[in-house]
Amino acid sequence: MTENPGLGMTILVVPDSHARPDVDNERFTLLGKMICAIKPDVVVNIGDMFDLPSLSSYDAGKRSYEGRRYKDDIEVGLDAQRRIFAEIDNHNRPRRGKDVLNIEWHYALGNHEARINRAIEDDPGKLEGVISVDDLTNNGEFPWEVHPFLEPFFIGGVGFCHYWASGVLGRSIGGVNPAASILSKQFHSCIQGHTHTLDVASRCRADGVRLSAVVCGCYFTHYEEWAGPQVNALWEPGVLVLRAVRNGEYDFEWWSMRRIEFDFG
Repeated sequence: MTENPGLGMTILVVPDSHARPDVDNERFTLLGKMICAIKPDVVVNIGDMFDLPSLSSYDAGKRSYEGRRYKDDIEVGLDAQRRIFAEIDNHNRPRRGKDVLNIEWHYALGNHEARINRAIEDDPGKLEGVISVDDLTNNGEFPWEVHPFLEPFFIGGVGFCHYWASGVLGRSIGGVNPAASILSKQFHSCIQGHTHTLDVASRCRADGVRLSAVVCGCYFTHYEEWAGPQVNALWEPGVLVLRAVRNGEYDFEWWSMRRIEFDFG
């Protein structure tokens, strides 16, 4: 765990990374190197690590849908994870107990991973027992604690979820300042992904506790055709690091993709 437990832990948050067969996975090797350098106590994958275009209902029937295969979508996401954990193993192997990374791993399933359960629900006769969210981790190959889509979990007094609901309809919080909206609705320090934008808000409670919320950008730089040029330009690629996490308070640290590529590329 952390060298100074009184100060709090370090949590590295991996934003939406959308591994897909037509995009190179080198960024996940860099992520593994970054994790080894940061040495966090906890890594949180905020979801949508898998893009799963073969299960997209939005593209079904369009020319762009041709040639997609579920097997390929799963394999590219597994390769992404293998690249991360290969760097962890390479770091730990020669150390034999000294400076070995002892990390707690959490995976908050996103709406893209939730496509699997939705596909099964839509056609259980064909897909029940054939595909599963267990495919995402190759039935336990990786040490993630997997959290169901939209089921929050809490570490060091901070809430994590792929996104936080704006109201009873369960839609994602949006708007100009989504982080401030999260604080006003949840009354708690929270982290979410989903929108691919970067937004931060901080408020102080009457008892002096500082609450903070972050919408944590994305971890890819490839162009998404469905979003168009203006929306792609709004997205912020990088990795979020929370320092001194304790009782819902933390220091915010943002690593841009440019910095990650420079330091670890």
